[in-house]
Amino acid sequence: MADDKYSSLRALDAMQVRSLDGKKEYVASLEARGDEQALSLLVECLCDESAFLRGLAECALSRLGQRAADALLPHLTQGLWFTRVSVARVLGDLGAREALEGLVELAADPNQSVVESAIAAIVRVGAAGHVVSVARALHRAPAGVRESVLAAAPAAGGELANQLARTLTDQELMTASADEVLSETPSLLEPHAGVEWALLTGRGGGRGGPDRGAAEPETNDPA
Repeated sequence: MADDKYSSLRALDAMQVRSLDGKKEYVASLEARGDEQALSLLVECLCDESAFLRGLAECALSRLGQRAADALLPHLTQGLWFTRVSVARVLGDLGAREALEGLVELAADPNQSVVESAIAAIVRVGAAGHVVSVARALHRAPAGVRESVLAAAPAAGGELANQLARTLTDQELMTASADEVLSETPSLLEPHAGVEWALLTGRGGGRGGPDRGAAEPETNDPA
């Protein structure tokens, strides 16, 4: 294992002196491989001082999908500021709902570039369809972070800003346990939808929704 790590670091050191075309080829070859070691090397590229190299690695990781998200999560709140910026951007591109806790933490980072990338990433996770999860994360976040995300949300277009603001006012939904929240579908968040709580959480009672445990009304109609 130590030898593998040393080989990876030496590969990165060697790559740092290559031409721009060489760096393109290197990142492209790692993306084409897509195995565990290649993912690790792409993540290491986000630690490099070269913005050009980091940009190439960000694009490659974004195209690799969920496996890239899994590899990046442990690095979200670690490393130099530009690494945190890159990791946040990729996780935002991937709409990684599981990154929300770390992204909210980064949104209060001392470095302004990190803050901006984290806020943009949270917005992108919401735009990817995770409105309820984003709202619940913002409900637990410092007020300044919540306000910054809501201010940035209109840039995503659509109804995201209104959906987030509306969902944040639902105290039952904001304080429900994670296993009670069954849906993220924005279409269920229309104002005055009397059954939205039942649909979003699976709870039958409340908000005018039917109680799953209620008995059927008696009837005198003949069988």
